[in-house]
Amino acid sequence: LALGILSDEHGRRPLLQLKVMLAMVCNLLLLAFTHAGSSLWPYLIVSSVDHSLDAAGVMLAVLADLTQDLKQERSLLLGMLALMSAGL
Repeated sequence: LALGILSDEHGRRPLLQLKVMLAMVCNLLLLAFTHAGSSLWPYLIVSSVDHSLDAAGVMLAVLADLTQDLKQERSLLLGMLALMSAGL
């Protein structure tokens, strides 16, 4: 949730773009290292950094911004976001 606080200062879009770029680099490293048959340590390091930067706080902040006028629907939308992030 630390990214949610940073997104208040620096904007939501740059932090979401950073998260997507890290995920892409992580997946490309996995592809490259498994194809080459070399060590997976660089992938594990980048993957740890990627997973430590959770974008859930940013998504909660975006949802709060979008539902500022819809106070009654906010709890429904937060529940739907929780279900999507849990993979249900």
